[in-house]
Amino acid sequence: MPIDWRSAIVTQITSPLPPAYPGGPSFPSGSQLFASCSGEVQGIGQINFIAPSPVAMAMNISHSAAQEAEVLKRAFKFVDVRSPDGLVKHISSDIANVYDYLEKTMVAVFFAYQGIEAFCNDALMRAPNDSVEIKTKKGERKQLTRREAERQLSTLEKLGTLLPGIVGVPTAKGKAIWERFLYLQATRDEVVHFKNQILRSTKSEDDPSQVLVRLIADDPRIWPQITMELLDYFTVSPYPEWYNQLKKRVA
Repeated sequence: MPIDWRSAIVTQITSPLPPAYPGGPSFPSGSQLFASCSGEVQGIGQINFIAPSPVAMAMNISHSAAQEAEVLKRAFKFVDVRSPDGLVKHISSDIANVYDYLEKTMVAVFFAYQGIEAFCNDALMRAPNDSVEIKTKKGERKQLTRREAERQLSTLEKLGTLLPGIVGVPTAKGKAIWERFLYLQATRDEVVHFKNQILRSTKSEDDPSQVLVRLIADDPRIWPQITMELLDYFTVSPYPEWYNQLKKRVA
């Protein structure tokens, strides 16, 4: 069976597997083994398919959108025009092209961050213990089940506090990649809570109303690259195939 690189778990059984039910199939040693998704679909019945990696899917969406956005950006043309703020560079390209670029870039931002969220949750579910210890804002220590931690903790807390202990690497806090992650998170928040882009209360670069300007200023390909850098930092051997393929794509 052809293997798609986005599959979550692909391995081989090391010993023969007998039928799981009377009349069911048996499998010899070395047969491929996949994780699967199943459930009831109205009008069809019970369905089943090979489970994808949420990280791989999110990153593939982000990378594809970023690549498309970069092509659209190459067509931008700027002309000097006078304005109340002085001479500005007006984008004279087809405005539909500009909007298409912004939409693709927003998708790249959102799913780059989604890839990080999915990676944190996946690592949490694979933690050796069913409970994890966290430190509350009051300095108290509290035990949470993996599911409780998945639901209650922010991505920031999972990435900065829990993952280093689960994976066995130093915290990324204080490193350059952590600052890049914070920039991705801030941009993602502004994209999700999209605000009026016309009225500005400040000329600060941190003004949420300037997010579209910053999306044009930044190379759209940086968003999946930031996530890939975090995956490189936290992924340890043996590497899943989806990770190996992502490294080739988001180089």
